[in-house]
Amino acid sequence: MKTISIISGKGGTGKSSISVSISSLLAHCGFKTLIIDLDLFTHGLTFYSLGSSLDKISGSLSDIFMEEKNEDIIVPVIIPSEFTSGNLFILPSISNVKQSVAKSAFDNKYINLTDFRRTVDTILKNISPDEFEYVFIDTRGGTDYTSIGSALSSDYFIVVTEADKPSWKMGDFLINSIVEAEKNEKIHSKRMGFIINKNVLPSEDIEQYLRKKWGMPHVGTIPFDKSAIKYFQENRITIEEDPGCFFSKEIHNIVRDVFVSDKWTDRNINRLELAVEPGILSMIFNLFRN
Repeated sequence: MKTISIISGKGGTGKSSISVSISSLLAHCGFKTLIIDLDLFTHGLTFYSLGSSLDKISGSLSDIFMEEKNEDIIVPVIIPSEFTSGNLFILPSISNVKQSVAKSAFDNKYINLTDFRRTVDTILKNISPDEFEYVFIDTRGGTDYTSIGSALSSDYFIVVTEADKPSWKMGDFLINSIVEAEKNEKIHSKRMGFIINKNVLPSEDIEQYLRKKWGMPHVGTIPFDKSAIKYFQENRITIEEDPGCFFSKEIHNIVRDVFVSDKWTDRNINRLELAVEPGILSMIFNLFRN
């Protein structure tokens, strides 16, 4: 089981859309995949993934972090989709839309990063490696405990940034915070790399600049794509709805270049290659629907 945190220095970078798209594509390829929604205050990925299916949730991360309940109360919930063939699940951040999101319980219990990280570690230990092959942690954009703690608790982390200086400055702050936390916690987390999203500029110089500045590999640059924004606003997964758009093609490239390994079978690879080639019926359906 590989655990990967997808984090960003600020909100609005498209991190959650990238998290669910990579997860969905891996699930489509035949891998049991779990998303952990560690955004404990806005719950964006839970609402995006489950929509009207919130009644299927029996326990949530908010119950653990806010209500101080035991970690074993939370059960992965399947994300309904023909594309993912029953292979994609989520640990939701909230179980009831009326649930309080007051920070008091969180702030009283987690007064330092170590306490928060230990709770995340316990949640991850309760996930059976025989059940899931990939686990992704999606956090709130920013530099709080959820981003730094998940990066330290994961096997790897990916930083998502936009192609502008404010995003890079916040990325600097996030990475420097992780480095400082690594020293204090005596943990070294592995950098899978960074993804540039919504790019409209020549990318080569930006990629080279950030590789040097952040000391990690570049794993993908996603062009600005109105289709991806439209699908996200409509609670639809871009890689499933429009596999031929710029966003989906780059997600495909990231999975192919970063995640494909010797453990992948021919069937896994074939499903990956076919996922980016929409069939005739799918193309006609999308044409009339849009």
